[in-house]
Amino acid sequence: MSEESLQGANSRDDVEQILSVDEEELPGLLEEKRRREELSRQIAFGEGL
Repeated sequence: MSEESLQGANSRDDVEQILSVDEEELPGLLEEKRRREELSRQIAFGEGL
């Protein structure tokens, strides 16, 4: 979540809404991170190229 998002929030409800959107995106972001780490490892060790 960006600092700008929090600064633009006018109430606790606004902040909670911003947080809930980020929580919904988290599983996809974690999967993307795992995929990129695996690809980086393969490149570093010359595997699967």
